[in-house]
Amino acid sequence: HALQSGVPLFYQPLLAYPEGLSARYLWSIPLQSFPAWLFALVMPLPTAFNLSILLTLALNGWSAFFLVSYLTKNRAAGWVSGVVFMAYPTFQGHLAAGHIGLLQQWGVPLYVYTLLRLRQSRERRWIIAAALFFVFSLLGSSLNLIYALFPVTVFFLASIMFKREWPALRRMLLALLFGGLVSLIFLIPVALDSISTPVNLREGGSIAFSADLLGIVSPSFQHPLFRSLDYPHRVLGIDPFERMAYIGIGAGILALLALWRRPLARGWLVVGLLAWVFSLGPVLKILDVPVQRVVEGYATLVALPWMAAQNIPLLNISRTPSRFNFTVALAVTVLAGYGMSVVWDKIRVRRLRWLAVIVTSALILCEYPF
Repeated sequence: HALQSGVPLFYQPLLAYPEGLSARYLWSIPLQSFPAWLFALVMPLPTAFNLSILLTLALNGWSAFFLVSYLTKNRAAGWVSGVVFMAYPTFQGHLAAGHIGLLQQWGVPLYVYTLLRLRQSRERRWIIAAALFFVFSLLGSSLNLIYALFPVTVFFLASIMFKREWPALRRMLLALLFGGLVSLIFLIPVALDSISTPVNLREGGSIAFSADLLGIVSPSFQHPLFRSLDYPHRVLGIDPFERMAYIGIGAGILALLALWRRPLARGWLVVGLLAWVFSLGPVLKILDVPVQRVVEGYATLVALPWMAAQNIPLLNISRTPSRFNFTVALAVTVLAGYGMSVVWDKIRVRRLRWLAVIVTSALILCEYPF
């Protein structure tokens, strides 16, 4: 089309109209466009788009099912986790906003799985697998490096170093090195675009796009069961798409059950808390209003850890701390799976076990819609 019409070959003026979009940016995130593009060759564009979205959400659910089935040795628990990760409100908020690339989260649970295998096994194939899924996790959105891979990787590195598992640490560092080098093929072009953008034209809004303290207990105000509640309107504010962080009653109860009865699950609480604190952004907000306090006669805001972290090189390209809720979603997903495994073990009758799985899944799908 560019050659026939004379428009720029490496700049797309009709995408992100009227500013246009660099083709180098599209190259860095192939999973955002290409699945739907392939389907569009044989079917109408809306059908191709919707099919790619449905398959992406299903693949997200399957990857969580695969991870939690391995962790709990219970496929029923994996099933419930898959439902949670597939339908989590944070995903639905970004779907409503059209953030298609950010929905490509299926690589992250598989990356976690390979890190677990890498830690337990000396086989080199797990180094290669971890590197590949590191790369796959970035092909929908390069910002996944910050919002998903960063907190998960830091947790694994800290855990390995704390337990002095030096051979496992070497294997993990090798995987990160290989994955990082391959990722540069996709990241360098978009990094060059970002560097060339004048400072006064770069988007801001880290406070506006931070999660509210009450976000994790704020369901969608459009949900028929929660429409009468007043506070979700105020918490989610004028942009509910970025700020959706609702954990849910069903998943929350399962997570608490896991923390009580499954000691192995408690590490995921650390991952979730780290990501949640970062998702709150640089200053504390309650009901979408920054909390103010007076210190020796001066009015100021309540600073949070992201105030310092957002100035670290690489992390400073982020303007939407609320997206750390993708990692919160993964932590809640794993904890819910562990919780379901507790329920499964307590029920002795097989039919009642599967009835509990079906009812739990139905309740989660009932309260999650955005």
